[in-house]
Amino acid sequence: MGRILFLKGKQKEWLNLVFERKDADTDRIARACGVSCRTIRAWRREEFKISEKALLKISQLFNIPIPSAVKYLPDYWYITKGARKGALKRLELYGPPGTPEGRKRGGQVSQIKRKENPEKYRRMGCIVRKNFPLLNESEKLAEATGIILGDGGVTNYQMEITLGLKTDRQYAKFVQDLFGEVFGERPSWREYMFTI
Repeated sequence: MGRILFLKGKQKEWLNLVFERKDADTDRIARACGVSCRTIRAWRREEFKISEKALLKISQLFNIPIPSAVKYLPDYWYITKGARKGALKRLELYGPPGTPEGRKRGGQVSQIKRKENPEKYRRMGCIVRKNFPLLNESEKLAEATGIILGDGGVTNYQMEITLGLKTDRQYAKFVQDLFGEVFGERPSWREYMFTI
C-alpha cells in the first residue's frame, strides 16, 4: 500500500482540519480507514506516514481536499532505508564482510547456535555432530573394532577405512553393511584409482 509524504507539519495540520468537523472522531476515522485508533493518533503526531487509501477515504468522508504539495510514495519505498539499517547492524555485530575477523566472528556465532539447537540445523540439511548410542559388547562390534584398528584411521571429525579397489570390493560392501548395523550410520563410499 502506497504512502503519502506531506511536508513537515502538514500531515498534522491536514488531520487537525478533519478533526475540526463535528462528526469527526478518532473511532469513526479508524473504522473508516480499517486501522486502530492508535494509528490515527500516530498519523496526527506524524510518527507514521498516512496511507494513500486512508487519505482518500478521509478526504471523501469529510469532503476535505487533498493538498497539492503531497508526494505519493510507491509500495516498498522504505526498503532502501531498512536495508541500510540492517547492513549497519550486521557490520556492527560481525565486522566488515569478507575480512578474516568478520568471517571468524560469524562462524563462531553460527557454531554456538548449532550447538544450542542441533535438531533445527539438522532439519535444514546442515552438517551437525551426530549422536551415537552407547554400544553393547557383541561379536559384530568386535569385528568392526578390528577393521578400524587394522584398515582404518580415526580423527576428531571422521573415521576412514581404506581397502583395495580391485581385491576388496565385496569386502568393502560387507564393511559398509556391518558399520551401518553396529553404529547406526551407513558409511559413504569413495573410489580412488592411482596409476604408477
